[in-house]
Amino acid sequence: MKKQVFIALFSILFATIAQAQVTLNPRVEGRTSEDVTITKVELTSQYTIISLRYEDPVPSIKDRYLRRMNPSMTASNIAIDPESDLQVNSKGKLYSFKFIKAEGIPVRPAKRDVRPGDVVSFVVYFERLDPGLEDFNLFECRDGMDNWHCWNFYHIHVKNPALKKNAKKTPAPVVAKKRSGIHYSSSNRFNKWTGL
Repeated sequence: MKKQVFIALFSILFATIAQAQVTLNPRVEGRTSEDVTITKVELTSQYTIISLRYEDPVPSIKDRYLRRMNPSMTASNIAIDPESDLQVNSKGKLYSFKFIKAEGIPVRPAKRDVRPGDVVSFVVYFERLDPGLEDFNLFECRDGMDNWHCWNFYHIHVKNPALKKNAKKTPAPVVAKKRSGIHYSSSNRFNKWTGL
């Protein structure tokens, strides 16, 4: 009994892993911030899961001076906007895939303080991209909204093959059938019933 349960759980786990398409360090053609990078995009049966890495830059000499003069500038803060979405323009059609949840980073209006040199890895879940869509944008927000610097990424390239169309079924070969002493021959030029 235990062996059957183990086999069933292993099969489910394997099927789940086999369905996921993973792209490590996907090619990104443009982004609005050098502080954040996409490390992985995983497409499961349910979600588009994007793993990101934020590194708070070590401030320049000018920034350090300004931060000493104004103690309120000593820390930055980060969060993900819940209005974020994935956008695709494919063959003249516009698609949008909504934000679902985030792990490792607060969702606005909550925020997390970070100091220079801090590194934060986090994961953001969106609706699953339709199969065949392999180039998309992650649009968080417009810069300047509430003094917020947005993380937008353009032309993220991932593995997401289109579903294979059902191949035309080839008809089964004609098999000679024997019927009461009469044999049907598909090789007969006139396709007539012939006696044996």
